[in-house]
Amino acid sequence: MNDRQRAKYNSHLALRTLCDKATSRALTSSLPAWAELYDRFLAKISYADACVLIQSSNTTGITEAKRIARSTLTANILETGGALCTLALLREDPILEAKADILPSSLTILPDHLVDDVATELLTLARAIPAPLPGSNTSGLLSVGLTEGKLDLLETHIETYNLLLGSPRNARGTKTAATQNLQTTLEEIDRLLEKGLDKLVLQFSSTPFYQEYLLARETISTGTAKKKPDPGSENPPSQPTGH
Repeated sequence: MNDRQRAKYNSHLALRTLCDKATSRALTSSLPAWAELYDRFLAKISYADACVLIQSSNTTGITEAKRIARSTLTANILETGGALCTLALLREDPILEAKADILPSSLTILPDHLVDDVATELLTLARAIPAPLPGSNTSGLLSVGLTEGKLDLLETHIETYNLLLGSPRNARGTKTAATQNLQTTLEEIDRLLEKGLDKLVLQFSSTPFYQEYLLARETISTGTAKKKPDPGSENPPSQPTGH
């Protein structure tokens, strides 16, 4: 990780710490779009965490991260599977019900390399379900809480798990992948913030959270601190910060 990437990464970690505070969550809970975008942000940060950890070649840390990633993915599988199973019941679709009805005990005994297969199958099933036509009485994904954001979250958690699963079994290849993917992930996070959360946070401009958010969005470089303009500023800098 070079200095610019480290600066971006540290800024994103500071933002995660702020937004995870109980007071911040209570404030932002009034905006459903914030919750969905923030879930995507958390998923991308988790992937960046995995990249950074693999780059450090910390075997103990990777093992623990893999355990956490499996636990997170298992929870995603049960949540998504439960929603799809309920949808299958509403739509009277026994085939979907049979595929989506996954028991926690079956995941517990599943080998590591098969867990992501189950998650991927559920993701494929969910994305193959068409949205109901206007005026139709047919239930859709939204009726059971499966938004596109949640499916994106599941997909990113699958990617994170796969990245960690490849280490240290294929340490050299995984480390190369982590290095290549970190920059892309940081750029994706930048877009998510600049086009999403940075715009929504303006609705909290009269609160202390707004100023704390701006502070967390500062990109810290070696020996200097460059502050990003207020979200939505009409006079942005000539070059985007950190690119």
